[in-house]
Amino acid sequence: MIRLGVVTVARSDFNYLEPVLRAIDKSVDFKPLIIAAAAHLSERFGNTVDLIEEAGFEVAARVPMTESGDDPVNITRSISRGVLGFGMSFDHLKLDGVLLLGDRYETHAAAVAAVPIRIPIVHLHGGEETEGAIDNALRHSITKLASVHCVAHEAYADRVRQMGEPTERVHVTGAPALDLIRTMQRGTRQDLEKRLRRTLTKRFMIGTFHPVTLAPESADEEACALLRALPDDMDTILTMPNADTGGLAIRKAIAGMNLSHVIPVENLGAKLYYTALEEAEAMIGNSSSGILEAPSFALPVVNIGVRQAGRMRAANVIDTATTTEAIREAIGRALDPEFRESLRGMTNPYGDGHAAERIVEALQNTSWGPELLRKPFARFEP
Repeated sequence: MIRLGVVTVARSDFNYLEPVLRAIDKSVDFKPLIIAAAAHLSERFGNTVDLIEEAGFEVAARVPMTESGDDPVNITRSISRGVLGFGMSFDHLKLDGVLLLGDRYETHAAAVAAVPIRIPIVHLHGGEETEGAIDNALRHSITKLASVHCVAHEAYADRVRQMGEPTERVHVTGAPALDLIRTMQRGTRQDLEKRLRRTLTKRFMIGTFHPVTLAPESADEEACALLRALPDDMDTILTMPNADTGGLAIRKAIAGMNLSHVIPVENLGAKLYYTALEEAEAMIGNSSSGILEAPSFALPVVNIGVRQAGRMRAANVIDTATTTEAIREAIGRALDPEFRESLRGMTNPYGDGHAAERIVEALQNTSWGPELLRKPFARFEP
């Protein structure tokens, strides 16, 4: 049986990983071992390791690494702590492989730790682009450290192949978050209001605004522009930014403006988050959720700035600049009933909600052993 470490560093990637974990757990060929790290273990980010356990999973190891500050030096300290912590955990768990998702610097620390211990890496969501974030470089770096690639779209598979990865190791599976959307029972609007401890306006929006990590000095200004643009006759639920440089500035901006129609919440959990996506009039911010998940709800998305630049978009996404005037104009378009109607029956380009079973199939078709660590550079022939 293959002992497969599965690293999760925040609430967001656990939502994506949950259906994969359930599918792996059903396989007789693999034993999934969850390594919870970073924001999961931080009180500031809601101690979301509890969400993992509430979902019925056992945490095999914990890697605390998040520093109290989010300036570049503290991020570097976090990475350093993570490399050591992951390395010790991987060695203790005697892993045959490690599964990583995405592009976070915390996840990159896990990839770096796996290399000298000679643990093959399976990477989910490689080949994508987020030109406004340091995540872009980290994602491509993880691709070059990994041996098996499960990507969300054929275009991203081509990009991974362009990077010299052998075709037989690149699998188009779709995005596993769509599996959760397909299978998870929704809560009700009343459940959502109970969690928020207030009655929502009839029409409301939901959003998340993260710092642009290639220009974090603009985080406060851009967050204030967003907050000023939000209509005051409807509520907006804002889930909090992640542990990037500039994230604390965004949090302070939200707290400082103290707008009655803005509802800050650390996290909703997947069930209520998807309830909110189903009930909301629109999504606003710069989260990957607007690109990957919102199309499944035919939900209009106002995507602000360059953080998600380069990612494939569906017809629901309205890109806008970071000024208050531009954001207001984009919100007006997103809330136009004709625009919402135009999205009816749209298809999510990131898959059909059956990614987890394809990922398990890719794992089962992989020859596990020392040869998997060899990284021949393959010539790309489109």
